[in-house]
Amino acid sequence: MSLKKRSLFLRIFSINLLVILLSLIIISSVCYVRLNAYLKSEHENSTLTAASKITDMTQWLIEMNQEVEKFGSNSTEPYNINRFKGQVDNNYRNSIITISSSTNLSVLRISPDKRIIFRYADIQGFNNGALKVNGAFRDKSEAPDKGKNEEYISDNKTVNNLLSGKGSATLSPVLFEDETYYIFWGNMDGLFKETNLTVAKPLYINGTLDSLILVFIATPQINSIMSVLVYNFLAAAIVALTISLLLSYGLSYRISLPLKAMNEAAMKLGSGHFSERVNADDKKTISEIHELITTFNDMAEAIEHLEENQRSFTASISHELRTPMTSIIGFIECILDGTIPEDKVPQYLEICLTEAKRLSNLVNSMMDASRVESGMAMPKFEKFDINECIRQQLLKYEDPITKKGLEVVIEFFNEKCDCYCDKDEITRVIINLLDNAIKFADDKGYIKIKVDQKSGKAVVSIENSGEGISSLDIKHIFDKFYKTDKSRSLDKKGIGLGLYLVKNILVLHDETIECTSIPGQYTRFTFTLKLYKSNIL
Repeated sequence: MSLKKRSLFLRIFSINLLVILLSLIIISSVCYVRLNAYLKSEHENSTLTAASKITDMTQWLIEMNQEVEKFGSNSTEPYNINRFKGQVDNNYRNSIITISSSTNLSVLRISPDKRIIFRYADIQGFNNGALKVNGAFRDKSEAPDKGKNEEYISDNKTVNNLLSGKGSATLSPVLFEDETYYIFWGNMDGLFKETNLTVAKPLYINGTLDSLILVFIATPQINSIMSVLVYNFLAAAIVALTISLLLSYGLSYRISLPLKAMNEAAMKLGSGHFSERVNADDKKTISEIHELITTFNDMAEAIEHLEENQRSFTASISHELRTPMTSIIGFIECILDGTIPEDKVPQYLEICLTEAKRLSNLVNSMMDASRVESGMAMPKFEKFDINECIRQQLLKYEDPITKKGLEVVIEFFNEKCDCYCDKDEITRVIINLLDNAIKFADDKGYIKIKVDQKSGKAVVSIENSGEGISSLDIKHIFDKFYKTDKSRSLDKKGIGLGLYLVKNILVLHDETIECTSIPGQYTRFTFTLKLYKSNIL
């Protein structure tokens, strides 16, 4: 048992939803990666900047202490010297605290023997056993007293490498303000409990390692910023997704509704309701869908006209076949039973012959149309003087032209116009167009035939004065079995195949024909043919 197919609306909506979700996932992933990289870079820069300031201040402290030591060795007031040193140390400590607290950074200054000279860091952030201490831990803003409660870094590979001047494979050297620093993301070989961003700076004084400065910040603090940004981004993404879903729903509905209407109309057309059309709101319907609806309605109109023409053809052909056959049968029966006198038999046989020829012409026209449609009537191209053909056909129509009192105007750009075409088929085109021009021209009117040259082609136009053709009829004038109301009254013998054959003959020649008309003034048919010289070249 086959599953029920999803509706077009659900398919379009599902595809739009999938595209939106995939786009959102891709954009979110890219934004997360780029934002994470940006935040890491910003924190590295800010930490490097703080480390540079702390390094400069530490160098200042060391230089000040050296100057004080020199001055104190010759001074008779050691109390004032010690007091000044204490003020320098306090200024240094306060400056470090100010920098660190404003950026949530922690600071360690470690001597070459791994003794902690200065610590502004919570002891809880270090791993158990990472520090050794002689005495109790003191407040994080205070440096341990030398010789009393001293803190030491336990054996740590990264710290050992930095103090020994070997660097470390796990640390990345970075040049910042012409100084070398080391950046490390991790727990510093077990020194810290959590993953930290650490900037290390070995401080050398006069070429000798004085101390190692570590400036670090816990990554959870960085991640908390990232979490806030991600949360805000997700909130915005949810709002955007909701709006996109609503817009997608509306767009899917606008696409599927007219398509559904076209499907229903197509089913009605298939069942014989040829007047069915699809209504489209120009303002609400998408332009491409509106064009599709317009094309569909044009197709439906063409089918309706074709159906009407076929019905008209059936009625017309039935009449055209019945009338001559009735005449022929009736006259022959009258001849056979002696109703018609012998002296009038030739006259009635002439009538039968005329009607038989009429039937033959009718059948020939239908066969020609079938031959053209099947592609069997392929042109046999040869050199052909179109001007001479027009002259010859005009002579054949001399009587009807004279009877209607028509003025014939001929304009040839040259005496001869050799074209490259099928002689017989183009002669049929000229005959058909001339016949129509004479037939539908008003009495005492005119027929104008013009042959011009343009872009390597002959341009032939046949124009007649008269009632003209309406714009509605012009759209279908070349349709099979189509006859205008005026042609129905003036052309009793035609079945609406003449212009259809004309157009198809020219299409097979890869040429064009068009009809222009101003009702009440004139009708003009214009077609093109390849010039013989152009084809040879």
